[in-house]
Amino acid sequence: MTSDFEVRLATEREVHAVQELDSASREDGFQHYNKLFRIYPEGTLVAIDKDTVAGYIGTERLNSKDLEVGTSSNFKRSMPPWDHDPATYHRPDGNVLYILGHAVLPDYREFGVSHKLITDFLSRAKRDESIDQVAVIYNSRHPALRDPLKFWGGYGFAPLLDTYDPKWKHAADKPVDGGIIWARNV
Repeated sequence: MTSDFEVRLATEREVHAVQELDSASREDGFQHYNKLFRIYPEGTLVAIDKDTVAGYIGTERLNSKDLEVGTSSNFKRSMPPWDHDPATYHRPDGNVLYILGHAVLPDYREFGVSHKLITDFLSRAKRDESIDQVAVIYNSRHPALRDPLKFWGGYGFAPLLDTYDPKWKHAADKPVDGGIIWARNV
């Protein structure tokens, strides 16, 4: 293990490791990284230390017009359900990058892997002239992230208050979580 790692687009083999890391990070995480890779191979960044996927950030493209992100949506048409089929929601011409998941292996959490992944992701988004906004949904009962203002706010994200939904669920068979979209322009 080292603090010298590379951030780059995932290969197909590495996407399998991303799926394993996501599943290990949360009880019922996003289950479709392999399918997303086939649809949108540019959507998954990985931090690699030698041959180890130390962390990842997974995204898909959505349309702000379709989602009403940043307007008075009241969550009527907002972010996709947590474990959705990317073939249903991904829009190749979408102008919003939606962060589906982000995790770092426990042994790498003190080496700046998360920070490097997010800053590299934001830099790539800024260089893509077709992207206007980056968004993530914050689950009010997130098992690890208790202070979204400190974490996402530190990268320029702000809550879109008109998107708070106290009845949002990350899975139909789970208790109500409550969720709100955090977004930033690029």
